[in-house]
Parts: sequence; C-alpha cells; structure tokens
Amino acid sequence: MNEEEKKRHENIKKKLKITGTILLVIGIVCEIAGMLDIFLVANSQGRMPSLFFLAFLGAPLIMVGIVMLIFACRREILSYTKNEVVPVVNDAAQELTPAIKSVMNAVKDGLKTEDGAIEDTRTTAAPSGTVCPACGAVNQPKNKFCDKCGVKLFKICPSCGAKQEGDDAFCGECGAKLD
Repeated sequence: MNEEEKKRHENIKKKLKITGTILLVIGIVCEIAGMLDIFLVANSQGRMPSLFFLAFLGAPLIMVGIVMLIFACRREILSYTKNEVVPVVNDAAQELTPAIKSVMNAVKDGLKTEDGAIEDTRTTAAPSGTVCPACGAVNQPKNKFCDKCGVKLFKICPSCGAKQEGDDAFCGECGAKLD
C-alpha cells in the first residue's frame, strides 16, 4: 500500500468514525425521545403519543452507527484482541510444556529396543506383501501360500471371483460362503 492509498484509507476510517458516532448519538436520542413519549402518554388519559415513531427510527440508526464504528475501528479491535489473547496462549503453552515433555518421554521409552537403543521408526519401512493370518509372517505379494507355515493366504470367491483374506468365512463383495 503506497502513501496515497494509506492517506485515503485513513480518511475513509476517519469519516466512518465521525459518521458512525453521529448516527449512534442521534439514534440514542431518538430512541429515548420516542420511549419517553410512549411512557408519558401511557400515564395520561386520552392523549395519543405523537413521537413514538422516533423509537422505530432510533433502532436502525443505532445499528448502522455501531456497524460503521466497528468497520472503522477494526484494526484497533483486532490489535487489542491480539494483545489480550497472546499472553494467555503463552501462559497455556508454559503450563502444558511439562505434560508434553512427559508424553514425549513415554513415547521415547516405548520406542526403546531391548538393548536400550531408540528404534528409529522414520526409516523403518513397513513390510510389503501379504501377512499370513495364521503365523503373521510377511510373504511376497505373489504368494498364494505362506512361506513359513504353508497356510493359504487368500481365497477366491466361487460366486463373484473376488480375492478374499485367507481366514475369511464369507465374501466381502457378495456375501457368499467361502470354502
């Protein structure tokens, strides 16, 4: 934003603040005058309120004035809010730090191997292939039977031909009973 745009922006904010304040004050005055007229006439006999329309005129003026002031003071409002919220967040972070460290230490202890070294889970690749339902051994993806125990790794549904896990009793696709 260049200097000319900044000046124009500040000028618009100034106009919004002035106009919003004026509308807010006029709206409050109209609201008070209209309500006073209604309540004073309610106590007198035979007289009709003549200024009650001011109460209906005042409410929208108050709302428009408030909206204009909010738009004009948005930067100040957000700055104030930031200055109130940031210390609270920092305090919460300081209070949570010991708990987070405790959780991290528990995770680190869980990753330790039998010899006390920490297992690096980031570089350990997940085994690829079919896992045997009987013994849990990882087999080559092309295997039909387990390399370790010889159990059938998958079944083919006789009804729809879908490949199913070796220990499934029913087809997940069509519901047919598997042999």
